[in-house]
Amino acid sequence: MPEFRIDVRKIKKEVPEISVPENMGTLSTYAYLSRSMKYFSYMIENLESVAFQSPPIREIIYPTINWMKDTRNQMVHDGGKLLFERKSDIADYEKSIQDYEIKINSPKIGEPELQDFFLNNPIIIDRRITKLIPKKSLGGENYPDFIAVLHNKQHILIEIETPTKRLYTRNGHPTSEFSQADQQIQDYLRWTNEDKDYLRKPMREIPLPDMSVENTSGLLIIGMRKNLSPEEERRLERRKFECKNYRIETFDELLMDNQQIVKSIREHPKNA
Repeated sequence: MPEFRIDVRKIKKEVPEISVPENMGTLSTYAYLSRSMKYFSYMIENLESVAFQSPPIREIIYPTINWMKDTRNQMVHDGGKLLFERKSDIADYEKSIQDYEIKINSPKIGEPELQDFFLNNPIIIDRRITKLIPKKSLGGENYPDFIAVLHNKQHILIEIETPTKRLYTRNGHPTSEFSQADQQIQDYLRWTNEDKDYLRKPMREIPLPDMSVENTSGLLIIGMRKNLSPEEERRLERRKFECKNYRIETFDELLMDNQQIVKSIREHPKNA
């Protein structure tokens, strides 16, 4: 039988840090702890499987398994404490989601109203956003609707369309509106790479963030997935797969992502 070794120091180095960064908001912190707990559960399951299949090495593996279980339990405790201490944040988040659902299902909703909503509720777009800079503060029509600055100093160039815009024609081809918006977000990303000096110049009230191709991605929000046929959904998934350094999301996909976060938060005390 070959010698089996587990380097506990290596495992401890690779697993996520249990301490919560102070600059994280409630939802970012909770998502951080959730990902860490899932990672530990995955590792524990795999190590227990190895121990079951190889009885001679159980004594080597179980101290590591027990350490990981203790660490995971501490994360569960920290997550529960976080939710108890910041209930008002969760309630505000739920209210924002409800307002967002009403707006995207309104047949008369326009881009300006959606932009105002996102400016006041950036958490709906991404829970890591620390600053959302609107186009009107940047210099006009040659800029994306928003530049988002994340807590890890990454940036997202965001283009907002409307929920009522169709993505595909009856023949199955992308509509001109979808194609134009898709091309626009690609152009913005090229712009961050080709015009770095321009990006760093002060524009009106504020300077642009120190963006580069290495720390900037894109996001296009357009249409509603519920309005797509099964074939159109497949086409959209293929297009998403082809995207390089940017994402395409429909307004109701964004809604479902946020609703799932709330569901996970509400179920957390049961799991603890």
